[in-house]
Amino acid sequence: MLQALYDIDVILPLLREDTVFVTPNERLARAVSQAYDLYQTKQGNPSWVKLPVMSLNRLFHRWLESARLAPGLDQQQALYLWEQLIQQDMPEDHTTGWLSPKALAVEAYKAYELMYHYDLRSDPRFESMQGSDRECRMFYRWSQHFEARLKLDDLHSQAQQWQALSNHRCVNRCTLVLLEFDTFTPLQRRVCEGMSGALEFIHSSTEAEVLGQRGQVYAFEDNDAQLRQVALWAQAHYMTKPEQRLGIVVPDLTQQRERLEYQLRRAFDRELGDYTSLPVNFSAGIPALDVPLIKQAIALLRLSAGTLAPSELLMLARSPYLDLCASHTEYAVLREALYELSPSQLGEAELLRLFDVMSKDTPDPKLARWWLSSRLKLNKTLVFDQVQAWENVLSRAGWPGNRGLDSVEYQAFSLWQRTLRALTRWDALQARWSCSDAIGLLERSLQNQVFQPETDDQAIQVLGTLEASGLHFDEVIVLDTVAGHFPERLATSPFLPKILQREYALPRCDEQQEYGLARRLLSGLEARSGAIRFCYVAVADDSRVAVTPILQHLVQRAVPVAPAEPHMLPGHWVVELESRGVPLDELGGDLQGGAYRLGVQATCPMQAYSRYRLGVPEALRLSQGLHPKEQGLILHRAMELLWRSKTELAQLSEGDVGLAVTRALGEITAERRALLPPLALQAEQLRLETAIKAWVALEAQRQPFTVIEHEQAHEVQIGAWRFKLRLDRMDRLHDGATLVLDYKSSAPSITSWSEGRLEQAQLPLYTLALGDQAKACAVAQISSTKPPKLAGVSAIEVAKGVKVIDDWGKQIQHWRQAIGELIVEVETGEASVRPSAKACRYCDFAGMCRVGRIDDDEGEANE
Repeated sequence: MLQALYDIDVILPLLREDTVFVTPNERLARAVSQAYDLYQTKQGNPSWVKLPVMSLNRLFHRWLESARLAPGLDQQQALYLWEQLIQQDMPEDHTTGWLSPKALAVEAYKAYELMYHYDLRSDPRFESMQGSDRECRMFYRWSQHFEARLKLDDLHSQAQQWQALSNHRCVNRCTLVLLEFDTFTPLQRRVCEGMSGALEFIHSSTEAEVLGQRGQVYAFEDNDAQLRQVALWAQAHYMTKPEQRLGIVVPDLTQQRERLEYQLRRAFDRELGDYTSLPVNFSAGIPALDVPLIKQAIALLRLSAGTLAPSELLMLARSPYLDLCASHTEYAVLREALYELSPSQLGEAELLRLFDVMSKDTPDPKLARWWLSSRLKLNKTLVFDQVQAWENVLSRAGWPGNRGLDSVEYQAFSLWQRTLRALTRWDALQARWSCSDAIGLLERSLQNQVFQPETDDQAIQVLGTLEASGLHFDEVIVLDTVAGHFPERLATSPFLPKILQREYALPRCDEQQEYGLARRLLSGLEARSGAIRFCYVAVADDSRVAVTPILQHLVQRAVPVAPAEPHMLPGHWVVELESRGVPLDELGGDLQGGAYRLGVQATCPMQAYSRYRLGVPEALRLSQGLHPKEQGLILHRAMELLWRSKTELAQLSEGDVGLAVTRALGEITAERRALLPPLALQAEQLRLETAIKAWVALEAQRQPFTVIEHEQAHEVQIGAWRFKLRLDRMDRLHDGATLVLDYKSSAPSITSWSEGRLEQAQLPLYTLALGDQAKACAVAQISSTKPPKLAGVSAIEVAKGVKVIDDWGKQIQHWRQAIGELIVEVETGEASVRPSAKACRYCDFAGMCRVGRIDDDEGEANE
């Protein structure tokens, strides 16, 4: 059984009927309560009265209720008022280093709280000192406006409520035992003294005489190495000592949490698990806005208000928490419609066009029916009314789903409901809110709330520095033990006189004060653990970094950590023995994907298998104007129209190019045209005309030729596979031979035609389809940013850029063999992760293989 996180023996002598134990945070309160319950169980007691222990913040709100004081503004509401007032009163020549009223509001809020908690205004020098500095004078004026606004609306800040409590006396006064408090403001002390009969401060450990007696310092070359090694230590501890506690103390846990969790998942081989799959408890959760259940509810509200990104709509359409699509077919139609229209954002007009396009393939789509009946009104009203409308919208969409919620999801659902109830308090600040402003309030509230679900107690605890105070572990690992964290950097307020900040010992204004606090934290951690490791990153910004001066005497015992094995480093490949998926059961018929599929198979078998065998959908890539696929289709159509009813270059007139481009652009659907920026079609007309005219000028330099086909279908049989192909253009040369042309906006490399894997299989397949009559094939680069050119191979002299092959028959045989090998790979289910240099550039499956290799900047766009 795991030991208790708190040494209950420290408080057992203090147990009396009139005693309440108070902690600095909720985590320690839970640890003390659990330790007491464990103690009672070991004593064999069948039942007992719960230990009266709570955090100071919870006790504060209980005192407010007992004193019949209304709850004050929470931090977000106070920041909202500060920002409003600062925007109204910001001087034009303001020169502070802060970038925005929002940043100024944060600092002003902190200064206001400190001013009350340290009773700075009672100092007779306060007003004169505030007036002597421009920034301090400006803040003092803002604070007066802030208090006037509070008085006008009968509101109170939390600092004012603490002050009100300091003048209140509790009838039933008890003894308060404050556990593990390292910081305590004068105002908090006055309130606790007034609301209690007596105060007593208790620490479960004292400062060690020689810090580091049981400790070891470990130096790392970078932060990733530090986190990786800590994760490996955690995994080894769990495997060898599952009944012992390990504490991982991370000073900057909010910033490091995601990266540390990633390394822990790798070390424990739980990369695909859910929130509870790791044997780890994190004290720092994630922003509530990032929880999937809540994130999708917010996106749904924005969709109902007509402000959503297309990618978010696809996420909602396949969400397990919603019921927006009637079938997989409807989802596929939605995806194709989004790709066809390619809107950058989904407003009301775009959504109506989207549903109109969908209705052509799916009559009365369920998504459209829901949206039309659930659109949020945009007129201003109370937040209370907005919340009622939101609940109706979510209910109509089936949120939070019919499959039943697990424990973590249910806790997220409960947090959502509490947040909605609390949001209605914003009506006290403003009577009318627009729909978008109210949703913005909800998003900010959720972003600033930490979602920390209650999970089973685990052997490994990851927590911040202050949260570790008072907790006991068998072993402890402390990260980032450098000056800046131990002690913290000084950070005085720009809005309060520096002299008063130092005289009244405000937080983070005095080096000795911060040094003493850091030493108490580290020595307390060591005293409450059996063994401790101090870790730090020895190199930052190409400069050497020293361990904190508190541990300087341990430097001679520092242990440099060897680099991880190559297979542990991100970006290095791991060779797996099994590289095949499921083979095809039957041969014959059309090879889905055709020549393009074979090219993908050549560049990366895993990518081809994922796309064509597993059916993993490609990412939806949208753009402000025409996307590359559309531009490629328009280019092909313009070239087809240019050569329609013509066979020789001399038949082209000066205006034919512009007319062909105009007609090709005119075939864009009305729905898609309505979503394009006004100048997009004009720019595309100019771009294509420039590119095609330059290409025609290049063709005028060729030997005489005749265009005999364009956009014609052909078939070729290779083994058991029949390929259906569409050739861009075929020319008959002066000696009767045939040249196959393929239009591209950027000519790809054709070196694979003669050596290595056949990455560009399209033109070789076209040549095989034509048989003996084809004696040349080439890519035609038609671009407005690159010079026109031909790139290909032939049995005879054709033009500059087309290489003459001495043995054409051998070249044909090589292509047939190379294509046959690729077909065999497809048939046998070859899915190894072995991408070429460019295969990862536009890959949609990087999350599956994680190779992420991009080592060539040369682009390639195939139409």
